[in-house]
Amino acid sequence: MGLARRRGSAEVVKMAEEELKMELCRLAEAISSETASMEVLDRAAMVVVALKEQKFGCQRSQGTAMAAGSMINVPEHFLCPISSEIMKDPVVLATGETYDRTFIQAWLSAGHRTCPKTEVVLPHCDLTPNHSLQRLIADWCATNGVDQPTASHGPDRDCAVTRNDRAHLAALLLKLSSPAASDQKKAAAELRLQTKTQPAARALLGDAVPLVLPLLTNPELQEDAAAILLNISILDENKTAVGVAIPGLVEALQMGSMATRSNAAAALFSLSALDCNKKRIGEAGAMAGLVRLLEEGSGMAKRDALAAVFSLCMAHENRARAVAAGAVGTLVKAVEGRNLAGEALSVLAMLAGDHCAAEEMVTQGGVAALLRLLREGECGRDGENSAAILWAICGKDRARLREVRDEEEMHGTLSRLVQSGTARARRKAASLLERVDRTRALVHSV
Repeated sequence: MGLARRRGSAEVVKMAEEELKMELCRLAEAISSETASMEVLDRAAMVVVALKEQKFGCQRSQGTAMAAGSMINVPEHFLCPISSEIMKDPVVLATGETYDRTFIQAWLSAGHRTCPKTEVVLPHCDLTPNHSLQRLIADWCATNGVDQPTASHGPDRDCAVTRNDRAHLAALLLKLSSPAASDQKKAAAELRLQTKTQPAARALLGDAVPLVLPLLTNPELQEDAAAILLNISILDENKTAVGVAIPGLVEALQMGSMATRSNAAAALFSLSALDCNKKRIGEAGAMAGLVRLLEEGSGMAKRDALAAVFSLCMAHENRARAVAAGAVGTLVKAVEGRNLAGEALSVLAMLAGDHCAAEEMVTQGGVAALLRLLREGECGRDGENSAAILWAICGKDRARLREVRDEEEMHGTLSRLVQSGTARARRKAASLLERVDRTRALVHSV
C-alpha cells in the first residue's frame, strides 16, 4: 500500500495543471457519491497537494526560490519582513525599514501606527518607493533564472496574503474531502469567512470550485457552500469557473433553507453578469425559485431574488420564463405594497414589451397600481418606468385607455408628469395623452 501510494503520488506530481484540474473534477464527482473509497480520497488529497504546489507554491520554504527545478537561497534583504517573500514593490517606511507595499499597507490600514519590525511609533505613514532595491531584485532574479514577482494593481489581486495563508487555504480544501463531517463543517465555515473577508482568497480559490460542489447536496453544508461560491464569483475572472455550479445552486435555491436560498440567489445574480451564464441559469429552471423567494423571503432575500430576476430578464429568452413562473403578479404586488417598488418597476418595464406579460399585468390589476403610484408618488425614475409600462400596455390593449382617461380627468396625473417628469417620462406621458385624445375624439364623432 505504501509503495502504491508513493507511485501514485509521483504520477500526480508529473501531471500538468490543467490535467490536475480535470482529475480534481472527476474525483469530486466520485467523492459526492456514497460509495467513494479511501483510495479515491487519497487520490484527491494527492491531486490537491500537487495543484496547491503548482498554483500557490506553498511547499517552498522561507528564504528560497525556485529556479530551473531546484531551490536556491534568496538574499534576506530581498524578503519582506512581514510575508517572508521576495518583495514585488519595496517601499521604505518612516523608520527606514523596507517592506512590500501590499503587506505594509495592509498593516497600516488595520490601524497600526508602529513599525512591524522595530515597533517604533511612526511619525507619519508615508511610503517611499525603494527603486534601488527593486532594481537589485530584478538583476538577481535575471541572473539566477528566477521569475521576478510583479506587483498587481487590481483590487482583488493586490492583497496581503502570505505563504502561510495560502497553505492554510490549501489545507482547508483538503478537509472538505474529509470523511469526518465535523472537519468538513469547520473547513466550510472557515472558507466562507476567508472568501468573504480576503479578496485574495477569492482569487486563489477560483480553481477549487469542484471541491465545493459536493457540499451543495449536503443539507448541513448547503448554506456555507452557496456563500463560498457567491464570494468566489464576485471576482469577474472566476464567473466562468463557478458557472459549473449553476445546477447545484438552482437546486439549493429550490430546496434549501431561507439563508441558503438567499445565498444561492445572490450567487446566481453574480454569475448572471456573463451572458452565457444568463442562458444557463434560465435553462436550469432558476426563475421559479427566484419568484418564490421574492414572495416568501425576508428583506435581503427579496432583494437578492429581484436583482437576479432583473439581470436574467436582460436575456430575451428568460422573459417568457419569468412570465410563466408568475413573476408579473408578484411584481405588481410589490408595486402595490411599495415594497421594493422601484426595483419591481424596472423588471416590469423590461417585461412590458411581451404581449403575454402585458396581458398578465392587466389581469393582476397592474394598470390601477401604476396610476395610483403616479398620482401619489414623485415624478422620478419610478414615474418614468410607470409611464413606460402604461404606454406599452395601452399599445396592446386600447381598452385600458379608458382607465388612463378617467385618471387624467379626475387628477390630471399625466399632465403633471408631462410638466415635471424625466425626459423619457414626459415623452411617454405626452404620447399617452395623445392616444387618450384620439380615443375621445373617436367616441365623440360616433
